[in-house]
Amino acid sequence: MSVSSLSRSKPQQARAAKTRQALLQAAEHLLAEHPPEAIKARQLAAKAEVPVGSLYRYFANIDELFSALLDDFNQSTLDALVTAPSKDWRADVRTVMQAIEAIHQRHPIYGVLMTYLPKGGQSEGAIAIALRSRLSDPALDLSALDVDGIATTVTALIEGVEREYHRLEEPGCSRLFAEASRAIEAYLATYLEH
Repeated sequence: MSVSSLSRSKPQQARAAKTRQALLQAAEHLLAEHPPEAIKARQLAAKAEVPVGSLYRYFANIDELFSALLDDFNQSTLDALVTAPSKDWRADVRTVMQAIEAIHQRHPIYGVLMTYLPKGGQSEGAIAIALRSRLSDPALDLSALDVDGIATTVTALIEGVEREYHRLEEPGCSRLFAEASRAIEAYLATYLEH
């Protein structure tokens, strides 16, 4: 069963949102010290200073909590992808890649979550959908098959760079994101520049 099929609803009241946020922050703290598979519900609850039952009120299981944390991190990438549209698609690619790099720098555990969770959380699909939407612009004159192929390829390129960034464990691996940006621009140019 996929993590997304177990999703609990997001809290509506301020106190509930605060509890959910405390659990997410506790998970980020614990992931900096322990591998995901070693983290237990009691640890999370103690770190968040909430009852264990609160964890299960907002998340079906610990993996869903980790997925929600990854989705929170990915939101800024999604925002950059949705709000970046300009007349210069190359600048948009650079903006999105800079947003992704910034997430990795702000949240060192991002790579751990990417590796641990299957398919990188629910927002990865949202990012691919936003990219497909951008590529579906009639002015681009791309077939649906081209749009799907391009979106899948670009998403795979980005994910590969993200995994490599964390594998290297080298501070300042910005060159990876800059090189990926150039590679993605070159790839997209074959479709977007007639």
